Amino acid sequence: MGDQNRAIGFDRKIDLGWIEMTAACAAMGLSAKEINVLVDEFLKGLIRGEDARRKTKNLLTGIWVRVSRGVQAYRDAGLGLLEEVGGKDRLAIHWGMCIATYPFFWDVISQIGRLSSLQGEMSLEQIRRRIIEKYGDRERVHRSVRHVVQSLRAWDVLRLKKSGIYSVRTPIRLGNPSLEAWLVESYFHAVPGTSIPFNHLTNFSADFPFSLSLGLNDLRLNPRLEVFRQSMDIDFVSLKRCGIFIPE
Repeated sequence: MGDQNRAIGFDRKIDLGWIEMTAACAAMGLSAKEINVLVDEFLKGLIRGEDARRKTKNLLTGIWVRVSRGVQAYRDAGLGLLEEVGGKDRLAIHWGMCIATYPFFWDVISQIGRLSSLQGEMSLEQIRRRIIEKYGDRERVHRSVRHVVQSLRAWDVLRLKKSGIYSVRTPIRLGNPSLEAWLVESYFHAVPGTSIPFNHLTNFSADFPFSLSLGLNDLRLNPRLEVFRQSMDIDFVSLKRCGIFIPE
């Protein structure tokens, strides 16, 4: 059951401040080698064990530094937005980068969003069962789902209601069209080669921590997105003209 060889990547509990620090290093224009040294030094007082620290460092630099060529322009735009916004808006930027760089993160938060929409709260076991269907019944999958959930709790996105039972926090209203258009772009990096109907973009299960109110014109101002109309007068959005993806 599931693909036993599917990569996971996001397999540590990560504090938001650690992602902030890594992004700050990336914004300085330092080389990957220089950032590795700084992040490793930063984590020494926080994580015991060289192996655990190395894995955490790799996860952090995978979000903001060692990104694929197709995500580099998106990452650079995100760094620019970090210079403009503050407070809870910054969470949306790190959220978008986690989506764009780690498919496992996207899959877990998508299931959390769906379960929350269907029943209001969910158990860790319910999330695991859904992820196992795609990634296989492996110990690393079980452990990594727990790490993502623990990270979301640390980011104040999930609330522990009782042992093993979670609910989502009240969504954050962003109210920044440029930021919202940048955030929804992450979906196209998570599901590459697809077009998504515009009316699905503002209520994606993966954006459950945020309340979006962007319009088509906001998306047209994003230079990496394309808006076009297909049959039945439905507006679609994509990084390029490609297959159509209808979210669950």
